[in-house]
Amino acid sequence: MKRVIFAILTIVFGISAVVAQGIKIPLRVVVPEESGVATESNEYLQNKLLGLAASAGTATDGQAISHFMLTAKCITESKEVVGTAPTMYAMNLNLTLYIANWMSGQIFAQNTISLKGAGQSETKAYNNAFRALNASNAQVNKLLAEGERKIVAYYNAEGDNIINRAKTLAVAKQFDEALFLLASIPSVAESAYEKAQPVMTDTYKEYLDYKDAKLLAKAKSIWAATQNRKGAAEAGELLSQIEPDSKSRAEAEQLYTSIKKRIGEEWSFVMKVYDDRAQIEKQRIEAARAIGVAYGSGQQPNTTNIFRR
Repeated sequence: MKRVIFAILTIVFGISAVVAQGIKIPLRVVVPEESGVATESNEYLQNKLLGLAASAGTATDGQAISHFMLTAKCITESKEVVGTAPTMYAMNLNLTLYIANWMSGQIFAQNTISLKGAGQSETKAYNNAFRALNASNAQVNKLLAEGERKIVAYYNAEGDNIINRAKTLAVAKQFDEALFLLASIPSVAESAYEKAQPVMTDTYKEYLDYKDAKLLAKAKSIWAATQNRKGAAEAGELLSQIEPDSKSRAEAEQLYTSIKKRIGEEWSFVMKVYDDRAQIEKQRIEAARAIGVAYGSGQQPNTTNIFRR
């Protein structure tokens, strides 16, 4: 199984790491087993790449999720054993860093960095070589700047296609993937981002209507099969989750009235109400992003095609 680390820099249990000085494109940090790094040093390299994210600060859009990753492939050019007391290992490495679309495998930027490291074990030699990966490394900064520029250009060129794809998915009731596509458009790609926001809100509303229709159908089924206090309690629990402005609301209230008429005035439950419309809309945007994040976190990054090149 591939080993993947994600930096979490979002208030909606999001998965993103923000890298490079001033960069506003969140990136997953992915170091799979086939990276060419000794197993014992894999985690160290992951942490170094995540350290680049931490040292660069956070993005302006802390809730962003992304289609893009920072990954690495290591080739050991030479390895020498030097001395005997104690034995020292000397490594010459070529580490290629990639910024790529983790879904399609398309590369947006890459840079190969020559590293040297020595230590009393191979693991320590690798780790000492990776110490050169820091925020002041010119090659790293060049890579990240180039990646950001090309990703922004990608979203500005493909924004309409991404939005249309999300709309098609929503029609097919694949709301989680649709919201992932929309939420992944970063604010730095201003034109595409502004177009995506109202579509994301509308898509989330469609999702809620779809969810509420299923809740109502289940409540009806329960009440039809069990018209007693137990059935009323189970149906009422489902009805209480239906949104106030849902397409199912009027029918849900009718079912509520029917149940109450049969069970009696002492039976009651609270259906959702809106106290603060602005706050509800804000929560909905966050919830829409959370659905997208959850979908993205369940997808495996594609590094196979990148490393075969």
